[in-house]
Amino acid sequence: MADTGSAEWVAQCQQRANQLKVATDLTVTIEHRMTNNDDRHDHDHRNDDIIIWHVQINAGVVSYCTGAHPHPTLTLSGSRSTIEAICEGKQSAQRAFLDGTLTVVGDMSKLLESQVALEQVAAALMLAATVP
Repeated sequence: MADTGSAEWVAQCQQRANQLKVATDLTVTIEHRMTNNDDRHDHDHRNDDIIIWHVQINAGVVSYCTGAHPHPTLTLSGSRSTIEAICEGKQSAQRAFLDGTLTVVGDMSKLLESQVALEQVAAALMLAATVP
């Protein structure tokens, strides 16, 4: 698998996402911001130390894109180790949020409203990643 957040990784995620069946009433854009620094208390990051991609889910279609989105519903931020652990299914996003290693900014009501559907999308992507 390619380096998390790289253009190649985003393309691989998109290939897996193309196989998903997602609820057509789910509309959400989640921006991911991953720092290369694992010190969660160091907020003095240079822009080149942050890798950004976003996922749009709209009318049953999941789209992965590199870079920032102008108006994300939610923005998730964390260190490389935290984000990779979540992406690999080794840690839940909820646990990382409670531990303070993942921050969430944006429409939390949309997150709660969409939680089950988003968990299904994440689980399906993780499962697809393990299938050759």
